[in-house]
Amino acid sequence: MKVHVPAWILKSNALNRSVADVFDTYVYFVGITQGATSYSTAVGLFKSLVGIVLIFGTNALAKRLNQSGLF
Repeated sequence: MKVHVPAWILKSNALNRSVADVFDTYVYFVGITQGATSYSTAVGLFKSLVGIVLIFGTNALAKRLNQSGLF
């Protein structure tokens, strides 16, 4: 889920930004270019919470299906 920073900076422009944004690029553009650091921090925390929910949900589903889980 990491984005290689130079690649998306080089490929991003005003025409494709509305459809090509992912969480990492959105946090960068809002936090750095617009100066909204508290908002970009909240978006980054939301991204982390979604990742944790997906990990725990997948682990619970694997255990219900009698498969090996992460923990």
